[in-house]
Amino acid sequence: MISKQHKLPSGLISDVLKNGKFIYNHFFLIKYRLNTCGRSRIAVIVSTKIDKRAVIRNKLKRRILGLFSDIINKISISLDIVVIVKKKSVYLKNSEFKKNFFELLDKANSYVVKNKQSD
Repeated sequence: MISKQHKLPSGLISDVLKNGKFIYNHFFLIKYRLNTCGRSRIAVIVSTKIDKRAVIRNKLKRRILGLFSDIINKISISLDIVVIVKKKSVYLKNSEFKKNFFELLDKANSYVVKNKQSD
């Protein structure tokens, strides 16, 4: 699990959703923006449209937070990240889930690095 300092406060989630850039695939939508706190923070949104059962929604959140905790130190720039889970991700095997999530995080990280270097 990730520590409390790496969780995005609920008051900032709406700011990231309104002002952040986004990247997506068939399974996830990731909205992100740079922050000034010096570390990356994450929030996960799993709607009741995904599954009515809280057990399934919490399992998806735990899977994403677990994957994020594995790579928290590899993200080169401090970002605020909001992950919105789509319905198709419920049916993914663990290896496919991991692959798709990491691909999106790598894209988001590389876009931020490219844009920061051009400034």
